[in-house]
Amino acid sequence: MKMSPLSTALSLLLWTCSAVASSSNCCYTSSAWLTRRLEKDGFHRDLVTSVQLPWSPSLADCRLLLVERLPAGVYADPYQLARLPSAQHKVLGLVDVEAMAHDSTWLDVLSWVEVNVTEGEVSGQVTATVSLPVHARYHRADETERIASVYIESPRLFLGCDWENQPDTQPSIEAESPTVDSDDCKCDEKEPFPCRIASDAVCEYHAVQTDNSPTVVLPVPLGDLRDLELVLVGTAVAVTAGTVLLLLVINNKTLESPARHR
Repeated sequence: MKMSPLSTALSLLLWTCSAVASSSNCCYTSSAWLTRRLEKDGFHRDLVTSVQLPWSPSLADCRLLLVERLPAGVYADPYQLARLPSAQHKVLGLVDVEAMAHDSTWLDVLSWVEVNVTEGEVSGQVTATVSLPVHARYHRADETERIASVYIESPRLFLGCDWENQPDTQPSIEAESPTVDSDDCKCDEKEPFPCRIASDAVCEYHAVQTDNSPTVVLPVPLGDLRDLELVLVGTAVAVTAGTVLLLLVINNKTLESPARHR
C-alpha cells in the first residue's frame, strides 16, 4: 500500500519522537522546589537546604548534588567539614579562613545528599535536606553602616543515579536519570563532578531545573570607624602598661637571683 506524503511525514515524526524518547534518559520534570534557611546565631551558621522532588520509585537509587557558590563574605571550613559525622561536603580550591571579606573571593562547595524514597510519600513528593556549616568573614569597619548583608544565592542542583554497584576506580561513569512518565519533560544539561567525596572518579550529573531561586541573607556586624581613635589609644595604653609590668617582673627576678646564691 502506497502511503501519502502526509502519512509519511507523520510516520517519520512519530519515529523520531519515539527514538528520542527511548534513547534519552536525561528527561526529568522541572518541578524541584528549594527551601533555604540559616540556623544558629552570630558568625557561625548552618545553611540548611531542603529539596522537594516529585515522588518516583526510581529515585531510590539517586543522589542529589548541590553546587554552592559562596560569596566572598562567607566561607566553609574544609577541616570542619571533614570532621563531620556524616561527611557529605567537598570544598573546591584553597580556603584562607583568616582573610577578610574584601581580600577574599567566591568559593565553590559540593554537597551530596541521598534521596530516601519510600512508597506512599506524602503529597506525591520526596524531600532531601542537607546542612552546610558556613562562617561569616570580618568586613571593613564603616562610619555610617552597622550591618553588612551577605547574599547567598541558590545552589545549582544536579541528579545522578544507579552508581551503587560501580567501582570507585572507574574514570568515568554515565549517570542515568530516573524514568519519569510526564509530558512536561525535557532533556537537561550534563556536567562532570566527583562521584563521591573521597574518590577521584568523575561522574556525569544531570542538571535539575528548579521552580524557585530563594536567596538567604546573612547579616554581619561592622566595626564603627568613629571609635578608631579610642581603640588606638586604649590599645597603646594596654600594650605600654603590659610591657612595663613585664619589665618590672623580669627586673625583680634578676635582682632576687644573686641574693639567693649568697
